Amino acid sequence: MSHKGKPSSQVQAAIRGVLHQDWDPIPGAPLDEYDGQIGAVYRILVGSRSETELVLLLRTAETGLLGRPTSSNAELQLVARRLLEIQVT
Repeated sequence: MSHKGKPSSQVQAAIRGVLHQDWDPIPGAPLDEYDGQIGAVYRILVGSRSETELVLLLRTAETGLLGRPTSSNAELQLVARRLLEIQVT
């Protein structure tokens, strides 16, 4: 059974860790810099579990944060795969 509500603190920390360690489009950013993405990532992880949706989400976030994408599709696919490894249920 999946949980559609708010992610647990452990899941939030796991998502935050991947976003900060594996994605990090703003090097040197504070650990909570990408917390605005946690909810959207979580919804994908408990919903479609789509690598493509995660890549699009990260690409859109980069554009919103920096005005342009900074990661290649291959880099974003690796981050998406790391996110999909997170146990959310």
